[in-house]
Amino acid sequence: MMSSPFTSKLGTNYCPPDDEIAEIENLLAEPEVRLKCLDDEIASLQRSIDELEDERIRLRAYVEAHRALISPIRRLPLDIIEEIFIACLPTHRNCVMSAMEAPVILGRICSWWRAISLSTPRLWSRLHIVEPACPRNNPAIFEPMLVQRFEATRTWLSRSGNCPLSISLKCNYDQAGLTSTTPTHLIQALLPFAPRWEHITFSTFYSVLESMSHLVEADVPMLKSIGIMQATPGLAVPWESLGFLRAPAIHSFSIAGSSFRPLELPLSWERLTDLSILEGWGSANRSLTSEMSLHLLASCPQLRICRLIVHTGPEISTTHREPVLELSFLHTLDLQCVGPLSTTFCQIFPRLLFPQLRHLKLRGNIKSVYVPETVYPGSVFRAAPRVQTIDINLQSFSKASLAHFLRGLPPTLRELNIGDTQSPGGFHGFEKLLDDEILELLIPSPACPAPGFPNLQVLEIKHGCVFSDAAVLRFIKLRMLKRVTIAFERDMQLDILAELEPLVQNGLHLELTYHPPEVCRFSPWQGLTDVSTLFQSH
Repeated sequence: MMSSPFTSKLGTNYCPPDDEIAEIENLLAEPEVRLKCLDDEIASLQRSIDELEDERIRLRAYVEAHRALISPIRRLPLDIIEEIFIACLPTHRNCVMSAMEAPVILGRICSWWRAISLSTPRLWSRLHIVEPACPRNNPAIFEPMLVQRFEATRTWLSRSGNCPLSISLKCNYDQAGLTSTTPTHLIQALLPFAPRWEHITFSTFYSVLESMSHLVEADVPMLKSIGIMQATPGLAVPWESLGFLRAPAIHSFSIAGSSFRPLELPLSWERLTDLSILEGWGSANRSLTSEMSLHLLASCPQLRICRLIVHTGPEISTTHREPVLELSFLHTLDLQCVGPLSTTFCQIFPRLLFPQLRHLKLRGNIKSVYVPETVYPGSVFRAAPRVQTIDINLQSFSKASLAHFLRGLPPTLRELNIGDTQSPGGFHGFEKLLDDEILELLIPSPACPAPGFPNLQVLEIKHGCVFSDAAVLRFIKLRMLKRVTIAFERDMQLDILAELEPLVQNGLHLELTYHPPEVCRFSPWQGLTDVSTLFQSH
């Protein structure tokens, strides 16, 4: 570092007089000459570096081009490449018409990959189709958009060879939100492929389904599963006209959003192994009562998976009670109750036996502030003696009924999930049910050294709990579970993680999250005419 008589003045606001300015100019003469020499030397070296960089780029391109000739991927057999391509497809849904994912993106790597992808039928055997929405500000372009989607659909499926097809169709609304803009156009692209339909899902209107009324079971010999999300409010659907529902291979049926009596559907109920009857947008279906559910289940002796939305109806008569129905193969039951969960639960379970049931999901949906104090009979799980996973929400429980329900859980229980899709206080917002008193029911005590479900390994609570951190610490240490997930809607009160670290090191999967309620925020600029500009600059 060069010395200077002005060192103490550097970096300050000091203003030198004229005689010192001349002194500074003389002081800088030699350093500025040296600085110029250094700049010239650096420029010369930079030119040499640039020349070396250019040579490196050319040499690297030469090497990589030749390395590519001997890359392992070029020597893979065609069938292995095809399997790799197929493994790139989404596994939980159908493929979409997008260059962002397989199979379309695979054809954009190189001409060789494009040729392979286009000649591999299984890549094109699954498709999700979205009907384009009519732009309100430019309706003239809608017809070309629709034609393009029609041609793309037909081209896609024509590449599928003789493969069974999985297809899902999502139709859009017009401005009134009630009808599809062009109900049958895209269906016309699908109908020629009906003999190869294996899994189909239509989120659409009856006018679209009606265009398939000429299909009979012989036209869809491969059809195994059907999903229908149908919304035409107030329209009674003549389901008997849909002959393709009688296809002999159908084993899975899902429907939502319609007003109908399920047993009027022309299905081979005795063959079904997977059944979902739900409600969707625009739905006014209130026909599936507890009694109707029992008749429906009696028609489906082969069920493995069942999802139902049941509306609480009148109490089932006990005078002429039918024999207990056994569903020998059912392993998963998802029961959503519109009305008191306990009422529907107690109406259905005493009439049924589920010897193989492993997974039970119960959801209540009471549209009032009143939660009945109905308790659950301790023997209610005798219908399902092997349940391992139970998933409930809090929307139709009072604290008393929740406590009674937990006391009656079966000894085979391994996983308990409790959630609430509403506010921390539950649907009603009045009572926070999951407090320390409820948590105590899951802990061994002198009065009950072994709780009624000694095999519990997993506890997951998604919403609505007001446990104290100390109570959670005690519970985890006494129960010794394998996984505990609890979401608090408050700040941490006591840091218990350090004390639980030995258990975590020993294999406990622990997830405690704290999300305090959001603080209401406001802007001091709100209400000003230039508020958007101010927000952007601040």
